[in-house]
Amino acid sequence: MAHENHQIVVADLEKELSEVQAMIEAYEEDNQESQEIELEDGQVQEYNNLKEKASQQTTSLRQNLTKIKRQQQSDEEALEQTKQKRTDLESRQVQLNEQKTQLEERIAKLDQYINQNSQTVNKLKLDKDKLAAEIRIANQRHSEIQSNLEGVQAELRDAKVDKHESARNQRRAETLESMKRLFPGVHGRLIDLCEPVHRRYQIAITKVLGKNMDAIVVDSEQCGRECIQYMKEQRSEPSTFIPLDTIQVKPTNEKLRNLGGTAKLVIDVIRYDPPQIKKALQYACGNSLVCDTMEEARKLCFSGSERHKAVALDGTLFSKSGIISGGASDIKRKAKRWDEKAVDGLKRSRDRYLEELKELNITRRKEPELNNLTSQINGLETRLKYSKRDRDSSIDQTMAEYNKEASTIENELEDLRPVLDSLEKQIETRSYKIDEIQDKLNVVEDKVFKDFCKNLGLDNIRQYEEKQLSKQQEKAKKRLEFCKSSVQTTVTTRF
Repeated sequence: MAHENHQIVVADLEKELSEVQAMIEAYEEDNQESQEIELEDGQVQEYNNLKEKASQQTTSLRQNLTKIKRQQQSDEEALEQTKQKRTDLESRQVQLNEQKTQLEERIAKLDQYINQNSQTVNKLKLDKDKLAAEIRIANQRHSEIQSNLEGVQAELRDAKVDKHESARNQRRAETLESMKRLFPGVHGRLIDLCEPVHRRYQIAITKVLGKNMDAIVVDSEQCGRECIQYMKEQRSEPSTFIPLDTIQVKPTNEKLRNLGGTAKLVIDVIRYDPPQIKKALQYACGNSLVCDTMEEARKLCFSGSERHKAVALDGTLFSKSGIISGGASDIKRKAKRWDEKAVDGLKRSRDRYLEELKELNITRRKEPELNNLTSQINGLETRLKYSKRDRDSSIDQTMAEYNKEASTIENELEDLRPVLDSLEKQIETRSYKIDEIQDKLNVVEDKVFKDFCKNLGLDNIRQYEEKQLSKQQEKAKKRLEFCKSSVQTTVTTRF
């Protein structure tokens, strides 16, 4: 079995050897057909002798040519290196321009971000200052209202009057409020539109006003009639109306203001609002006087040449007709209505203060919102600080470095231009010199190889050297390769 395998391998190698020999023969045939000139051994020896002779005759020229070519090669290498350096610099220049463009875009985005967030911070600061002012004012106002409320509540606790309105008074008040809504020109009850300038005058004023205390002041008689009709329809308790357009009022006697003593016009010790109800008070009070004592009131009424209606602080009333009326307990009971009115005012003030405190607390509870605004502002300002630092660093440092490097590159490129020009000119000039020397060498060679070239049918020896000699060298190389392959195959076969 082993012998059979060996026979197969040998057969394959012999076949391969036959193929190599066929390839050699084919190559020889191809070269035989294409070969134009092939020197014989004697001709090769003659060629070498002539080449040596030409070399001896051109020694000086060849040395000079070698020196010049060495310089040429050095300059060509320098030129190539310089061009490469220029290419590298130009590439870096392009890269720098791209980096600068990217940096400028980044700076522009940073500027946009800084501007937008600066506006946001300014707006938030305005909102914060506004809210802080609102909270500060609310806190101050809260303290004031709280103090006022405590005072009102203290006065309410100290009030010595019945704080619970009767059902009758409640119905009367509701009817009056309805008429105020339905009929323009209804001012209200006289007692609700005025008050004594001091509590000491309460009893005296109550006595003078009498039943007119509960009279309803209206702008016109027509308004009064409409109110009366409404009260009838509602089956309300009858009331007296004082129409400001039809009541007859005597003018105030200015002399009574200068009587001396404690005497004062009753209308002068009454505060009233609105101003237009003064006519109603003049109607109800007339030229009545109020004095501190009953004796002074009696004298004003009966002792002078002219009688005057006068009332003492205790409620004793002296009429010009001579009638004297009093009844301290009844008058004091009616005078309490001024205190009740004051209590009502205190209650309204209390309710108003409580409502305002409720609204103020809404503002005061905005403290977390203020803290949130402060936090937002601090966060934005921190980001703005780093963004500005980044932008300034990009402008002052990175961009400056780019510009500096770009300027350096431009200067180096500018310096390279004359170097390149000089090298190119030197190489060009030297090329002419090399060609000139080569031409001289060719003349000597043509003279030495004249007969040799003539026998071979060549124009000059260079034609042979450039074509035939290179082919022969290639052919010899190829033959050597074929021989090595053939020898190796033969040895393997024998083995």
